[in-house]
Amino acid sequence: MSTSERPVVLFVDDEDALLGLLRLMFGTTYEVLTATSVDSALGLVAAKDGHVDALVCDLQMPLRDGRDLLGALGAAYPHLVPRLAFMTGGATSLELQRFIDTSGRPTLDKPLSFDGMGLAVAELVANGRGG
Repeated sequence: MSTSERPVVLFVDDEDALLGLLRLMFGTTYEVLTATSVDSALGLVAAKDGHVDALVCDLQMPLRDGRDLLGALGAAYPHLVPRLAFMTGGATSLELQRFIDTSGRPTLDKPLSFDGMGLAVAELVANGRGG
C-alpha cells in the first residue's frame, strides 16, 4: 500500500513532544500530519485540498484553539467537521465546558491512552471514508 492510499490523520497540539509520540504511535498505519497551531493545520488541510480523513486537535492552545479550528473547518471544509475530535486536559471554564457539551465532537481526555486514541482515530477515519 502506498503512502497516498493510507488514511490521512492530522494531529494539532502546541506540544512538540506529544506530536512526536503521536507520529510514532500512528505513523505505520496512517499518513500522519502534525501542526503546532491552528493556522498551520489549516495550511496542511489546504495543501491536501481538504482530503484529510481524521483530525484530532488540542482544545486549548495559545492564540487560536480547537474552537477556532472547528469554526474554520465549518466555513471552508464542512465535510471535515464530522472527522474532528478534541483532546483536552479538562475544561478550565464553564464557557469551555458548554462548548464541549454543545460541539457534538468527541473529546479525548489527557493524559491520552494508546487504546482510547487508537479507537477514536479509527472511528474518525471510518466516518471520513463513509463507513
